Amino acid sequence: MNRLFVWQEMSMALQIGLRAKFLASFLFLCTQLSSSKIGDSYWIDPEGGAPVQEGGEFEYAIDKPQDLLGNVNFIVLKHKNIDPIKSWKIGVGKGSQIYSIKWMDSQLIGAQISNGIWIDRVLQTVAVSTSKNSNSQPYFIHQAGTYIDPSKGLTCPFWSPILGSKIDEGKKSFYTLVWPQQAHVYDDINWTSKLILQQKIRDMGDGIIEITYVYTNFGEDRIDFIDFPWSGFSKTLIPYYVKSVLNGGWTWVTPVDWIDNLYSNTQGNGWFAMLKTQTTTSEGLGVVYGKSANQSSESEKVRWGPVPYEDLTVLEAMPGSILAPGKTYFMRYYLMFGQLQRDLHIQGNRLANYVDWGELSFSLSDTDLLNPCQFGIPFGFTRCDFFLLSRPVLDPLPILLLRNRHSGKLVLSTSPYALSLKPYQDRNTEYLAFLGWGIRYSDTSPGPLFVKLGDILTERSLYPDPETGRDVWVYAEKKLQSH
Repeated sequence: MNRLFVWQEMSMALQIGLRAKFLASFLFLCTQLSSSKIGDSYWIDPEGGAPVQEGGEFEYAIDKPQDLLGNVNFIVLKHKNIDPIKSWKIGVGKGSQIYSIKWMDSQLIGAQISNGIWIDRVLQTVAVSTSKNSNSQPYFIHQAGTYIDPSKGLTCPFWSPILGSKIDEGKKSFYTLVWPQQAHVYDDINWTSKLILQQKIRDMGDGIIEITYVYTNFGEDRIDFIDFPWSGFSKTLIPYYVKSVLNGGWTWVTPVDWIDNLYSNTQGNGWFAMLKTQTTTSEGLGVVYGKSANQSSESEKVRWGPVPYEDLTVLEAMPGSILAPGKTYFMRYYLMFGQLQRDLHIQGNRLANYVDWGELSFSLSDTDLLNPCQFGIPFGFTRCDFFLLSRPVLDPLPILLLRNRHSGKLVLSTSPYALSLKPYQDRNTEYLAFLGWGIRYSDTSPGPLFVKLGDILTERSLYPDPETGRDVWVYAEKKLQSH
């Protein structure tokens, strides 16, 4: 049985047992957590979003597609509709990137580059710190992973590790949580990625897909340029472009180069489309990347269009987002399939009202407690005598379950670099699971029920963080029982 489903089934059994085990102690919990219950999920679903359309079937499969090169596939999501132009199949890669969009028996993801197959020209989000980025030394954190660089020993991609995933059949959604990677690596620059990224892909019916990103910055770098999203589509199959305009209509456009087709969201109505032919009944793919013009500002920009002499259309949506240290930020947008006048025009204008982005803020009253064994037991982690948080609050740090590939031993850490300073080179770390959130240790406790994790896990081979001056506040069962 696939590990994804083993994890889900074991988690369900654990939830039932753990709720009974800890319910008595949980009744003593102070009112800092208004929910006063053990939670079972760390997934963040920002409010809003378009209503689901009726019709069609949602399916998923773990099988690896046979028509694509490279060991990239993690899962395949499918929508079957009575109208074939509204059916689709997308492949989610091992870095959570959308590396394949199959529609009408055609592949809509564009031509790949040799050093970045399924790393660059995929549907993903990209985060940049402009104070560190330069032409000679790019600072680009890719959802997908790290470019190949044989001169530095990288002969195959290092996919951004998926630390959690979930299928929600009721919501027709697939969730992932990943640690996104610095796409470029250097011998002499100690750039890191200290972001956690959640992604939700939802089948909305009627040929519509909703994609939501949620970033949390647990590092020190100020991320002040984010592509929401970045992608490369096939130009040969859908070569004709439509741009939405201010009055809710649309117009045919023929940009020469995507770089030069830059404009503010106030100059469009939040969507564009790529079509098979230049007719109003033509079929194609639309992307709803922004809000309607009257809800947009000049600082929110987009650019899209062809790459000369390549089978590629690039999309880069730039809403002007800033992700400061310790903060959480989300973005929601849509893909849509159908005929231009009948579907894409109408749906594009409608869905622009549901595109959204912004900072998310959580307090202790917003969070549940998570038992780390809920996600750790499938990998052999059995220390269930403390609780983590379901939301990033105050100064958050992720609690990660890792395994040393050489020794086989489990390691718990707030740093994804605990076992490998350059994980893309030595590949010494197996990234097993995200267990929940803690709060960065300081001299002031967040509350009477918090203790340092280092005081609970005293075996430094299991929890090495205190040896490097790091620690984290968590809840502990002994505090709950003695309260």
